[in-house]
Amino acid sequence: MFLGGFVRKDIQFSQAIRQTATTVEGTINDFVIDVPWSCVVDLGSALVLPPTLFGQQQEYEFLSTTTLPSGFSTKDKLIAGDLSEFNMVSTEFLNRLPTVTLVFSQINEMDETLDRVALQGGPFEEGQFKKIQEKMIIVAQILLTFPPVITPLATDC
Repeated sequence: MFLGGFVRKDIQFSQAIRQTATTVEGTINDFVIDVPWSCVVDLGSALVLPPTLFGQQQEYEFLSTTTLPSGFSTKDKLIAGDLSEFNMVSTEFLNRLPTVTLVFSQINEMDETLDRVALQGGPFEEGQFKKIQEKMIIVAQILLTFPPVITPLATDC
């Protein structure tokens, strides 16, 4: 099964304007981004999937016997399908899609600065950076439901 989506991140950070050895004055900023993700889940071999029904088109003809034009023997006849009509039977099945319901999710995030340097003249705990690396573990429990299989009946309309 192919799954995909995105995690909407709201990253809040501050930009230092002034600092002392014990304080930092700055502006609070906000950056919102959608982080896409996708994966493939192996549903295993124990899962019994309903059969996929395929539509089809079949053509058929009726026999037609026609006299051949001059140049052929008078006893010869053209035996072929009737060229004046086209006949076809079309069958269409509309398979029902399974439904996927999200039951539970948990996102474990780790944001790591890649180029952090200490804030000059400020508290030792404060720093500046421009690059960040996002790491996530996404755990999701889903409910996969297949609709009941309905056997098509032949009806006359």
